[in-house]
Amino acid sequence: GKQSYIVPDLIFSGLMKYDANGKPVEDLAESYTFDKDTNTYTFKLRDGVKWHDGEDFNAEDVVYTYKELTEDETLGASITSNYQDITSIEAPDAARARCRDIPSRRRF
Repeated sequence: GKQSYIVPDLIFSGLMKYDANGKPVEDLAESYTFDKDTNTYTFKLRDGVKWHDGEDFNAEDVVYTYKELTEDETLGASITSNYQDITSIEAPDAARARCRDIPSRRRF
């Protein structure tokens, strides 16, 4: 059948996306690990990804985007609810983004 998309999915890339079978796969992240003890995902970012202006995409961009999506009070709950289980996000270096999750049912 025809796959339906939500407008943000067509405009924005994410660290992960879903394949045709609904399985999470890497998008801007080339790989990730999950530490059960700390409930932390570490995403290794793809090399060579550029913004429309030619600037390199890096982990600080991930942190910035998360903050924009969670602190902008004009955004609707349908967007902000996607991030409610994340308790912190950081960029240990330019190639890695790390986010801590509330212990929950959602896992990649």
